[in-house]
Amino acid sequence: MYTNTTALQGPAGTNSPYGIWPIWSFAAGNVADGILFVPEGHEYSPPLFLGAQLLAINCTNGKLVWSQAAFDVDSHPITVDGIMTDLNAYNNEIYAYAQGPSKTTVTAPNVGVTTATPITIRGTVTDISPGASQEVVAADYPNGLPCVSDASMTPFMEAVYDQQPMPTNLTGVPVTISVTDSNHNTYVIGTAISSPTTGEYSLTWTPDIPGNYTVAAIFAGTGGYYGSTAQTAFYASSPAATTAPTAAPASGLASNNTLMYVGVAIIIVIIIIGAVLAILVTRKHP
Repeated sequence: MYTNTTALQGPAGTNSPYGIWPIWSFAAGNVADGILFVPEGHEYSPPLFLGAQLLAINCTNGKLVWSQAAFDVDSHPITVDGIMTDLNAYNNEIYAYAQGPSKTTVTAPNVGVTTATPITIRGTVTDISPGASQEVVAADYPNGLPCVSDASMTPFMEAVYDQQPMPTNLTGVPVTISVTDSNHNTYVIGTAISSPTTGEYSLTWTPDIPGNYTVAAIFAGTGGYYGSTAQTAFYASSPAATTAPTAAPASGLASNNTLMYVGVAIIIVIIIIGAVLAILVTRKHP
């Protein structure tokens, strides 16, 4: 019998009379796309015990694909058209599990862009599943519910929808940024990882050549989300030509007029000195 040892914290303790967390089901379980969906815990008996889980188990190798904190009262998840539904008695809500839609946005500077200056391309990747528009969720995430990686999906969804503590080690999703330049060449300029708390991403890049550019942000999707894309555009100009600096006139140097005045003053001084000397010589003779 399969027992979940990765999704639960610690042993069952007094929450289960079996010492473990057994799988229980009134039916044979629900299988879709090679995944077996079954509840883990035991039959409903108020007050609700801790640690009940809904498990998704790989039918081929028996490994746990994902789990979710949930007390399945009727013990019979149902899958129709690729969507698995189940009742969670912990909050008395019906959950629908499926790959959800996403929304990608992108912006780039549209003025002052040159081939000599780096620009920052930014945007968001958010979850636009119906659950994300619920009043409580929308109030907690007014700018949109961020998409997170598959590895972060279970603890993040439990925090968003089941009032569990928000983990601090969540990771976002990769966004590939490509551009089409004025020569109609399309190429990838980098990959950014979105923030798991805001859904925001950014990438800094310098345009290669002048002209019109189209920017595409591509989220390829994950096991939890369908992919989405967004586009924007900008024009990059050549940098302004630089002019040679003009030499500033030397300061502190005498002008022609100043030199002329100095020369005249020297001549006058010489004449005066000569006259004084002549008077002195004359006075010495009897």
